[in-house]
Amino acid sequence: MSAKKQSRQRVNPRLKNHAEYKNLRFRWIRKNHLNELEMFNTKKFTAQAFIKPLELASAGNLSITSACTYYRATGVGVASPEQVLKRCRDEGKELVELHVNHALEKQFNDLPTKVRREFRKHGVVIIDFHADPYYGSLDNADTVTIVTKRSTNRAYSYLTAELWSPRGNFTIALLHRPPGESTSDLFWDLWARIEMVLAPKLLLFDGEFATVSILEGLRKRRVPFIGRKSITKRIEKLALAYKLTDDWESLRTYRAITLLDKTKKHSTTVQVTFHRVNKLIKALVVSPECKVTPNDAGKLYSTRFGIETGYRDKHVFQARTSTNYLSVRLIIFTFAIMLWNLWQAFLVVVSRFANKYVSRVGEWRRQARTVRLFLLRDDLLPVPTGLSRR
Repeated sequence: MSAKKQSRQRVNPRLKNHAEYKNLRFRWIRKNHLNELEMFNTKKFTAQAFIKPLELASAGNLSITSACTYYRATGVGVASPEQVLKRCRDEGKELVELHVNHALEKQFNDLPTKVRREFRKHGVVIIDFHADPYYGSLDNADTVTIVTKRSTNRAYSYLTAELWSPRGNFTIALLHRPPGESTSDLFWDLWARIEMVLAPKLLLFDGEFATVSILEGLRKRRVPFIGRKSITKRIEKLALAYKLTDDWESLRTYRAITLLDKTKKHSTTVQVTFHRVNKLIKALVVSPECKVTPNDAGKLYSTRFGIETGYRDKHVFQARTSTNYLSVRLIIFTFAIMLWNLWQAFLVVVSRFANKYVSRVGEWRRQARTVRLFLLRDDLLPVPTGLSRR
């Protein structure tokens, strides 16, 4: 066996480049906006006494009670689980949402320049709704009705915005979706938060956001966008010509179409093209400012599906809880997002500046257990197996 192969075998893939992650985490811990909050600073405890168990619970996929019990058993001074949850509850959902978005914005701005440059170079922003299934009383004013998922049709709904690059994604904004809230109003609240971080070069969204008011507003701001659009009667006529042609994918082009909002008496003109998804023809609306071919529009839109995978991956980092308080769940989900962001920033660093480890990065992406072990090594005390994980 060659010396090169032997050295390759001696490297433990779980530990390689761990120093890069430690540097990223040190930046986050030192400059985390949550350290500055009064809710996490009391006469008896500093912010770290609240943040450490929240981080350990998230990285180890434990309950907050288990994390606090472990730290206290090993002599580390942290707040009790009741104090941690009470502080999150008492702050209120509106203030917590402000803190959450400030923390996400600051986390991005405190990344190394080379990582921020990677995301800003592409400037692609993906927005979507995420449903967090809810089990509890039906009179909860913060939940919305969804298609039955995990045996429930109630959920907390979050609107998130992510930056995309070929090497990873990064969440920069999170808004709770209250029942009855207009999608358009919520979208522009999110847009204001996106513009605090960067000026998007391309916006990708699902059919829920393809309303006339949103499309018109984006066109006035000259923002390039690609979005899914439901097949209306007018679009159906355009799709019919494609359905009658066998090789329509090689012949497709843009068709200008005017969309009308009869209630608000608004209209906007966009380009429409089509692509195939699981043998079904789907419509895409593309802004005239977006200078891409119809084929490239379909390929660019397909990158949006990474946000769905990201939601699943975030739950790898989410602490276990049964609480129904929105403010607590927002904090817990935020820690999951921020740890996931750290992991994504680490993947960007490794895959961009150490190309020979790209295959290993792909392996890390697929192994949730390996990721948790990697995060817990050196940075946090090892999690004993005897503790309850409920």
